[in-house]
Amino acid sequence: MTIRFYELIFDHADNDAEYFGGPNGWKTHLCLLHKGVAFDIQKVTHLELKNELTAKRNGIKATSPALGLEDGTILCDAFAIAEYLEQKYPSTPSLFTGSTSTHPDAVQTGKAYARFMDISFGSWVYFFELVVDKIEARVKGDAQNHQYFVSDERWGPGGFKRLMDGRNPVALLATAKENVHPLVKLLKERPFFQGEAPGFADYVVFGHYAMCRNNNAVLAKQVWEDQGEEIGRWVSAILARFPSIQRHLKPRPL
Repeated sequence: MTIRFYELIFDHADNDAEYFGGPNGWKTHLCLLHKGVAFDIQKVTHLELKNELTAKRNGIKATSPALGLEDGTILCDAFAIAEYLEQKYPSTPSLFTGSTSTHPDAVQTGKAYARFMDISFGSWVYFFELVVDKIEARVKGDAQNHQYFVSDERWGPGGFKRLMDGRNPVALLATAKENVHPLVKLLKERPFFQGEAPGFADYVVFGHYAMCRNNNAVLAKQVWEDQGEEIGRWVSAILARFPSIQRHLKPRPL
């Protein structure tokens, strides 16, 4: 049985469904390519995650990303999936060392750094808030899916309304640009965030970059590439390593 990657899309009727718009799925997609693992893709919406995939997990909530393993288990959470792939395929390049090394100490050090990046991007950056209006617009084709997407079940009581009412696009844009400045500084010192070679830390950042670009390509250029030429070189380097992802990424505006 081939590994099945459940890729989150916003709506099956979305004309841009091939342009994957959530950040977390990108992490796992790139990890699978990094490890050279054969997999197929099944596109699922938020509502299908909640219903069908949660049922397959015997009622344990399914979240994106989700990976169907050979034994029928569905594993969720990008970092947990990365750890699984690292252990399952030890002879392939490490997701955590940023080099050809597979020494346990190098793996553990790199894993701690990658985990810090993963938590940071989930807590302290505001790229999602910047494009959430575009994301909501892509969900509206299916009334039930949209209803769940904005529901209190997903966001807590009044959570989505507070998010939308509290958005200040000008301030969010300024903050998003500031979030990229430390990334530019890092790329002045090394070709990839993980080190001399890409790894999980890069895939965390790329997921947020791709989310911005696939939901508002013009705004993404202002936030990312316009902060330093290092970002553009890094994106090109990731695409050169994994050319198959190009079809899932909206064209970069001139």
